[in-house]
Amino acid sequence: MWFFPAPYPPEDRGLLLNLWFANLALYMPLVMRYLSGKVNAEDQAVCEHLQSIAHQIDGLPILGLQEERIAWFEEAYADAIAASRK
Repeated sequence: MWFFPAPYPPEDRGLLLNLWFANLALYMPLVMRYLSGKVNAEDQAVCEHLQSIAHQIDGLPILGLQEERIAWFEEAYADAIAASRK
Protein backbone atom coordinates (compact mmCIF):
# COMPACT_ATOMS: atom_id res chain seq x y z
CA MET A 1 0.00 0.00 0.00
CA TRP A 2 1.09 3.56 -0.65
CA PHE A 3 -0.11 6.62 1.22
CA PHE A 4 0.43 10.16 0.04
CA PRO A 5 -0.21 13.51 1.69
CA ALA A 6 -3.08 15.62 0.45
CA PRO A 7 -2.20 17.87 -2.52
CA TYR A 8 -3.38 20.98 -0.66
CA PRO A 9 -1.84 22.57 2.44
CA PRO A 10 -3.42 21.57 5.76
CA GLU A 11 -5.51 24.07 7.64
CA ASP A 12 -3.86 25.95 10.48
CA ARG A 13 -4.79 24.15 13.70
CA GLY A 14 -2.72 26.13 16.15
CA LEU A 15 0.78 25.56 17.45
CA LEU A 16 0.07 22.62 19.77
CA LEU A 17 -1.97 20.67 17.27
CA ASN A 18 0.56 21.37 14.51
CA LEU A 19 3.31 19.97 16.74
CA TRP A 20 1.14 16.99 17.64
CA PHE A 21 0.44 16.17 14.00
CA ALA A 22 4.11 16.68 13.07
CA ASN A 23 5.12 14.14 15.72
CA LEU A 24 2.30 11.84 14.68
CA ALA A 25 3.52 11.98 11.09
CA LEU A 26 6.86 10.55 12.21
CA TYR A 27 5.27 7.40 13.64
CA MET A 28 2.41 6.98 11.19
CA PRO A 29 4.40 4.88 8.65
CA LEU A 30 5.34 2.41 11.41
CA VAL A 31 1.76 2.17 12.64
CA MET A 32 0.39 1.76 9.12
CA ARG A 33 3.01 -0.87 8.30
CA TYR A 34 2.08 -2.85 11.42
CA LEU A 35 -1.67 -2.61 10.84
CA SER A 36 -1.53 -3.37 7.11
CA GLY A 37 0.78 -6.31 7.82
CA LYS A 38 -1.70 -7.62 10.38
CA VAL A 39 -4.60 -7.34 7.92
CA ASN A 40 -2.56 -9.00 5.15
CA ALA A 41 -1.56 -11.84 7.48
CA GLU A 42 -5.21 -12.45 8.38
CA ASP A 43 -6.18 -12.46 4.70
CA GLN A 44 -3.39 -14.89 3.90
CA ALA A 45 -4.45 -17.24 6.70
CA VAL A 46 -8.04 -17.23 5.44
CA CYS A 47 -6.94 -17.88 1.86
CA GLU A 48 -4.68 -20.74 2.94
CA HIS A 49 -7.55 -22.28 4.91
CA LEU A 50 -9.89 -21.98 1.92
CA GLN A 51 -7.31 -23.59 -0.36
CA SER A 52 -6.86 -26.49 2.03
CA ILE A 53 -10.57 -27.38 1.79
CA ALA A 54 -11.05 -26.51 -1.89
CA HIS A 55 -10.58 -30.14 -2.98
CA GLN A 56 -13.65 -31.09 -0.92
CA ILE A 57 -15.99 -28.90 -2.97
CA ASP A 58 -17.92 -30.95 -5.54
CA GLY A 59 -19.45 -29.61 -8.70
CA LEU A 60 -19.03 -26.37 -10.51
CA PRO A 61 -19.11 -23.06 -8.68
CA ILE A 62 -22.23 -20.97 -9.01
CA LEU A 63 -21.50 -18.49 -11.77
CA GLY A 64 -23.40 -15.49 -13.00
CA LEU A 65 -24.67 -15.39 -16.57
CA GLN A 66 -21.66 -13.46 -17.85
CA GLU A 67 -19.23 -15.86 -16.14
CA GLU A 68 -21.06 -18.84 -17.68
CA ARG A 69 -20.66 -17.33 -21.13
CA ILE A 70 -16.96 -16.78 -20.49
CA ALA A 71 -16.64 -20.40 -19.31
CA TRP A 72 -18.44 -21.64 -22.44
CA PHE A 73 -16.16 -19.55 -24.63
CA GLU A 74 -13.04 -20.87 -22.90
CA GLU A 75 -14.26 -24.47 -23.27
CA ALA A 76 -15.08 -23.95 -26.95
CA TYR A 77 -11.73 -22.26 -27.53
CA ALA A 78 -9.87 -25.12 -25.80
CA ASP A 79 -11.80 -27.65 -27.91
CA ALA A 80 -11.00 -25.75 -31.12
CA ILE A 81 -7.31 -25.56 -30.26
CA ALA A 82 -7.22 -29.25 -29.37
CA ALA A 83 -8.98 -30.14 -32.64
CA SER A 84 -6.57 -28.03 -34.68
CA ARG A 85 -3.56 -29.79 -33.13
CA LYS A 86 -4.86 -33.23 -34.15
